[in-house]
Amino acid sequence: MNTAARQVLLATRGLLEEKFIRKVTTTLGVVTAILFTISFISYRSLTTFINASNQVTYTQEFLTELEDLVSHLKDVESGQRGYLLTGKERYLEPYSAAVREVGQALKALEKLTAAHHPNQQQQLQTLELIVTQKLTELKQTIELRQDKGLEAALQVVQTDRGKNLMDNIRRVSREMENEEKAVLKQYMFQSQVNSRQAIFTFFGGICLTFSLLAGVYYLIYREIGQRQLAEAALRESKRRLQAQNMVLMELARRKTLSLGDLNAAVREITEAATNVLGIERVGVWLYNDERSKIHCIDLYEWNTSRHSQGMELAAVNYPAYFQALQEARTIAAHDAHTDPRTKEFSQFYLSPLGITSMLDAPIWLDSRLLAN
Repeated sequence: MNTAARQVLLATRGLLEEKFIRKVTTTLGVVTAILFTISFISYRSLTTFINASNQVTYTQEFLTELEDLVSHLKDVESGQRGYLLTGKERYLEPYSAAVREVGQALKALEKLTAAHHPNQQQQLQTLELIVTQKLTELKQTIELRQDKGLEAALQVVQTDRGKNLMDNIRRVSREMENEEKAVLKQYMFQSQVNSRQAIFTFFGGICLTFSLLAGVYYLIYREIGQRQLAEAALRESKRRLQAQNMVLMELARRKTLSLGDLNAAVREITEAATNVLGIERVGVWLYNDERSKIHCIDLYEWNTSRHSQGMELAAVNYPAYFQALQEARTIAAHDAHTDPRTKEFSQFYLSPLGITSMLDAPIWLDSRLLAN
């Protein structure tokens, strides 16, 4: 391994070790903070019986509103059926009133869940969606009865979509009710055994601490794996560097360039570059005398093993790119379509050829840019 590669490897190892120590120290600090937090929670658990009584009141209110919601939906259905069968507008009055009651019940449930039971919010969102679909279906049948008559409305009713929606509403409501009853039962039990809760919290804290310590050991194991992967990447980088050096030595031994055949030498260089870099295409472009254009003297495409030349790019059409050539040692555009130096090529050059990235290295001679 040469000196530069060894220095890179040692520097990288130092960074990895520093990062590893920092992560472990941070995690241990978090464990300590959690231990203090658990102690505080253990103390506070002695007063949770007050919260338990408040939760009992909330749960009773929630169950009442949930029951009212289902009841109001039944009233909406009754009003809809009455209007479908008779076509009389007076049946829409209880329908409209029940729709308003449904909206009020949903708002009440939203308020209760937001304040006391956020775990129910996802279920409530599901319930609200189904209720909206149910009201839409009922409204659709009423509009069909008004516009096209009973037969058109009955066709929608006979699809059983409304029945299925109502069954889903009952199912979700039942699940929410069961969850609330379970919570109520838990809080009632908690108020009875509150004197022992501090002990349970203490042992739970110990379990959590062991879990976090296990997480520390996992972190150590993962860091070791990451370091091994990083070292493997460095070895691969070294291998590629050696391969590049071998290609350069091979090109140097060839007599093509020394014989003065520039075109043949460039063809050999572009072919070698695609092989050693593992890329699809490599080209060499030269400036014209006025430095207003660059023209391609060779473009090698690895996939088709084809050489081509003759393409030109004018500075007037691609000012940002030509400015970057003058100012930068290299142009490395990972996303050439969005990079400000190369995005000018997107429509007419990159997209037609399927190019996504560009790496351009300008060639300088006596402080004068010759090619790239």
